Amino acid sequence: ELHEKNEQLRRQAEQLKEQELAELRRESEERYRFLAEAQPDQIWTALPNGELDYVNQRALDYFDTSFGELVESGWTHVTHAEDLGRMLDRWQIALATGDPYENELRLQRAADGAYRWHLTRAIPMTDKTGAVVKWFGSNIDIHDQKRAEEAQRFLVEAGAVLAVSLNYRSTLDEEEIGRAHV
Repeated sequence: ELHEKNEQLRRQAEQLKEQELAELRRESEERYRFLAEAQPDQIWTALPNGELDYVNQRALDYFDTSFGELVESGWTHVTHAEDLGRMLDRWQIALATGDPYENELRLQRAADGAYRWHLTRAIPMTDKTGAVVKWFGSNIDIHDQKRAEEAQRFLVEAGAVLAVSLNYRSTLDEEEIGRAHV
């Protein structure tokens, strides 16, 4: 009878421990979701094989799609055609090697159909053996920054062209030649 009581107490202690662990997991998951939803960027996670298993609401709103539709099609239907091959190649390399993924690509915003530049990154979470257990990723809108860089490059190139065409020595030489012909 004493043995039965000890066994019953042990089972109750195990149940309490399991309940406490389940509660801690639930709280941890809630904090994780809150953090992901609070970010101004598109946040996502994927399984080791690259299949999406979470996308924050900001991403769903940006693409005006449901979680199920985005998981089914992945990013391919919202990625600019010129960027798709590079995206898929780099993602496959990351999946095969477990190395972090980074890419700049254009994603289509559903609100107006415009393609905007994004910096897309993903890092793997690994277990003790080094095997990938989950990918954590983000899509950061860098469109305005990219356009500013392009405008700056244009101004530098235009300035160089103008500097060559306004070379004071060649301008003075041309004036000398012009005066000599008069």
